[in-house]
Amino acid sequence: MILAVLVALLPSLDATTHHEIVSDVRWNDTDGNSVEAHGGCVLRSPLDGIWYLYGETRKGVSNRKTPPTVDYLTQGINCYSSASLAGPWRFEGTILRQQHVVVPGLRGPWIMQRPKVLFNPRTRQFVLWFHLDQPKQHYQSHRSSAVRSAYPMKSVGRATADRAAGPFTFAGSLLPDNHSSLDMSLFADPDEPARAYLLRDVDHKFIAISRLSDDFLHTTGVISKLCEPDPRRAGRRRNRDKCEAPAMFKLHGLHYVITSGQSGWASN
Repeated sequence: MILAVLVALLPSLDATTHHEIVSDVRWNDTDGNSVEAHGGCVLRSPLDGIWYLYGETRKGVSNRKTPPTVDYLTQGINCYSSASLAGPWRFEGTILRQQHVVVPGLRGPWIMQRPKVLFNPRTRQFVLWFHLDQPKQHYQSHRSSAVRSAYPMKSVGRATADRAAGPFTFAGSLLPDNHSSLDMSLFADPDEPARAYLLRDVDHKFIAISRLSDDFLHTTGVISKLCEPDPRRAGRRRNRDKCEAPAMFKLHGLHYVITSGQSGWASN
């Protein structure tokens, strides 16, 4: 939903485009195959003026109430390109695959979610960040008999490329500012493209915002926290009061952050 909201704001940037972006229908690429770019982002490359769409490969089958069944061994990150936000979209390939991810001391299969790409005007490279993890682990809740699940790594992965369509080279994993990272997003200031930020859900406790380093490969400290718990309501915080899936944009000099509430696969 957040991607859809941000895309809806972008057509105003291209006054020459007269195509209509249609939602709630299946999008096919120029080869007639379904566009598979889940949890992704769009980027207009300053090098060629082309729009690039990045997202997760096919998610699997879902009944809309439970998470989709995913074949993690084949999960990766896809890239599509188009001269217009309305398409048609050309499949550029899977720019990062399972075998490209190497984390010392750990083994896949890897969770590769919510890919976000920025262009760094200093290094002239395209930088990819994504939620990197292993499949969820199940455990017994100490408060009840319920069986819960959680991601074990809660980290980010990064990769770089000289071209928007890749190939991308994996640049390692990390815990940004030594905090866990779940749902995450990137933002580059349109007025200062060399200034970029990471937003992420820190273990369902708060949304943290950190400025990126000059090479866009590290964070330089948390500068803001959103949706922190109110100490006056200790023990009474509801999931709908918590935030995840953050996205930032700038309009008329003000920065805005959109998030969703935490209600699992139920809408909020």
